[in-house]
Amino acid sequence: MGEILASFASSHSPQVSSPWTSWPSLAERDRNRSRLLGRDGEWHTFSELELDGDFKPYITNELWEEYHRRAQDAIASLQNEILDLEPDVVVIVGDDQHELFGDDGTPTMGIYWGDEIVDLPRSNERAEHLSEAQRLAAWSVHAERPESYPVNSSLGKHLIDTMMLEEFDVFQFREQRKDRGVGHAFTFVKRRLLDQRPIPIVPIMVNTYFPPNQPSAKRCFEFGRAIRRAIESWPSPERVLMVASGGLSHVTLDEPLDQRILAAFAKNDLDSIYTIPRNRFQAGTSEILNWIVVAGASENLTMEMVDYIAAYRSTAGTGVGMGFARWR
Repeated sequence: MGEILASFASSHSPQVSSPWTSWPSLAERDRNRSRLLGRDGEWHTFSELELDGDFKPYITNELWEEYHRRAQDAIASLQNEILDLEPDVVVIVGDDQHELFGDDGTPTMGIYWGDEIVDLPRSNERAEHLSEAQRLAAWSVHAERPESYPVNSSLGKHLIDTMMLEEFDVFQFREQRKDRGVGHAFTFVKRRLLDQRPIPIVPIMVNTYFPPNQPSAKRCFEFGRAIRRAIESWPSPERVLMVASGGLSHVTLDEPLDQRILAAFAKNDLDSIYTIPRNRFQAGTSEILNWIVVAGASENLTMEMVDYIAAYRSTAGTGVGMGFARWR
């Protein structure tokens, strides 16, 4: 029978993989955004958020260099642990940001079970609109030419079959459109945490980003629990790991929210998360829902933080709550 040997979670924002010397370009991009999600769950301008707190002490070259080093050390630690476990398959929970899906159809939850899934390089048109930091971090999420990743279609189909019995009406698909590549939430894991090894994956997509069909935190936790039961009923001895990709709070960094979430994971007390208003889980911060799915699948394991870095990058408090964790 199947078993989740361990689970992991990692932030994947461009700030995580770009050199700290390029972070000002991300801050400038923030300044030019028409709206930013505040800690109150409402949308604000950059100028409005600048009045909300004094973030200048956190924006220094010395701190940025330290934050960058710690993030790379944490990723290396997760990579080493994952590869040492020699998994046969890695189930990746991530969100899709108009990569495989668009306004023509975005499922709340989807499972891909084709034999392979393809990463496509960014188009030149899109690249023109990237900041310096995003261009420098592109290596961590997309190949320079089309690249296929093996998928464990047997486990994928078993998950779908079981989810239907668990009353989760997941979107299932085994083919992708030729002009749409798999999202960066999944390629980041493959390129940085799996070190490009040919380890089969199962991509599970959760629509954290785009209203109006985003799942609640409670729904995500129960989905994770159902995934664990499905893996345990899989009639295969293969070694399974789970990875949550994305988060924590960003583009506006919300340390209190991050710490509340992480404390709940450590205590296995998800009830405290259910009372957080849904408007707090928007934009990049919504990727916390991917962590909640994996926390639900890993509630019989113990969660430990590898590192948490409140990496502010602008005077408006924008940045990333860089989180790296394991469940063993």
